[in-house]
Amino acid sequence: MNNTTILSENLKQIKTEGGQRSQKIGQIFRAAFVEAAAEVKAGTQTVRPLAKDLADVATETARFKGQQVSTNVRKAFTETAVEEEDLATRLQLKLQAIIKAIRDTLLSSWNREADAPVLPVEKETGADSHDGVTVETLAA
Repeated sequence: MNNTTILSENLKQIKTEGGQRSQKIGQIFRAAFVEAAAEVKAGTQTVRPLAKDLADVATETARFKGQQVSTNVRKAFTETAVEEEDLATRLQLKLQAIIKAIRDTLLSSWNREADAPVLPVEKETGADSHDGVTVETLAA
């Protein structure tokens, strides 16, 4: 065998091996993409209802708090400085009472919620569970 034949054989072998490797890498990428797409779809199906519930609770809480603020503002306005003769002083006292009613109404629940302990999310178990970020994985 001469050098040209050896080089030609080596080049054919490199092309064959390179083609096989390229195909294998392509298969790996396709499989990874299919798995990633399935994971995104499954995650969306899990997160969408949770996000909807969160939005519903936030909307209902805002509506309820708005009603509470409205009630407390009306009460503060009608009950404050009714005996005050000076208009400027009466308006100032009413405005202070309104601001205090708004602040107390909104901050009362926030202060209670701030005192509540924050608990870690329980890791799911079972056929539909997925490994994710947990307290344990963050500590590792």
